[in-house]
Amino acid sequence: MRAGDEAGGGLPVSVRPRPLVDAFAVKIDEWVDRSRGRIRADVAHQRLVAMGYRGSERATRRAVAEAKRCWRAEHGVLTRLKHDPATRAYAARRASEGKTPREIKRCLKRYVARRLFRTLEAIGPHPLKERPSRSRVIGHCS
Repeated sequence: MRAGDEAGGGLPVSVRPRPLVDAFAVKIDEWVDRSRGRIRADVAHQRLVAMGYRGSERATRRAVAEAKRCWRAEHGVLTRLKHDPATRAYAARRASEGKTPREIKRCLKRYVARRLFRTLEAIGPHPLKERPSRSRVIGHCS
């Protein structure tokens, strides 16, 4: 097997091409930021086509959805910092430890993720996830 691969007889490794929308990702991020996460994918696709984009609408929808997820992850923490007293106290405590504002936001994102995980863990597993095991009989048993 190895000798065949070395002689060039192995199967070619398939490389998946990058989506065409990757070249326009910076522009999509800009539109999502400017619209505060509210731009629709069909509107973004029309703008991209006007700029010379030749990819599919599906790829655009996926790229816009990813950009929105990133935008919401970043800006959800900023909203908490402005309005939630417990979050402001947490940020003040981190600032007193000498953390920069960027580090405080990073710590806050991790704090929110840990708290959400604990809450979901306390609720327990989803009722649809626990299905009773089915015993299947294959063939005829006597």
